[in-house]
Amino acid sequence: MSDNEYQAVQFFGGPVDGHADLLKRPTKPFVAIKTMAQNRDTHSLMILFRVLLFNDQTPPFLLAVYEWEAHGKQIGYHYVRSSIATDVNLTPTLVDALVQSPDQSLRRMELKESP
Repeated sequence: MSDNEYQAVQFFGGPVDGHADLLKRPTKPFVAIKTMAQNRDTHSLMILFRVLLFNDQTPPFLLAVYEWEAHGKQIGYHYVRSSIATDVNLTPTLVDALVQSPDQSLRRMELKESP
């Protein structure tokens, strides 16, 4: 199998639920996606408070972890959990890292091999 082959994979649950994307084959056991924080319904007074006091603050990115699994006919990456994205050390042999763009598309994030 060539390194240039891609396969369409589906994401189930979490922040990119229902998204399908082309990923390099063979698929890795886990995918970590750096996603934008989800906008939740917030009371207008809370929004005003945030604007007045924290106007230069940007919402943190979230790191959503998905695991390759087959649940019946749902073969693809299933949501495991999310946490605030920090400088985590991801293992390139187990994890494929992606970044969610503002247009909701996913693009590859380079991982460095650990010594």
